[in-house]
Amino acid sequence: MDRAVRRRVSKSYSNREDECVIDATHPHTRTRLTPEGGAWIWDPATGRFDGPRLRLAIVVRGWTLPEFASACRPRLSMTTLHNALDGKRCLESTVIRILQTLTTRDPVLAL
Repeated sequence: MDRAVRRRVSKSYSNREDECVIDATHPHTRTRLTPEGGAWIWDPATGRFDGPRLRLAIVVRGWTLPEFASACRPRLSMTTLHNALDGKRCLESTVIRILQTLTTRDPVLAL
């Protein structure tokens, strides 16, 4: 990751530089949240999700959008989920809830 991006990330996320970088290849994630190309489902520099990748990650795990929103703890509103799918900035707590919920279920559909 570029140093300039790391600096921006650490300033915008309470100086927790490495905790903000959500990379699916890290050993702490049980399931892959990104395709083989290494593109991220969430960009820590901008605080935005990649909508098509997020929707795909939800669907291949066998959830519908309302089921996914209710599976998040605490429950995620449909408006917040649609904002994330539209690529709008998300609060850090929303990002954590979405990514934690995605890791609770392995993909069930093959692409």
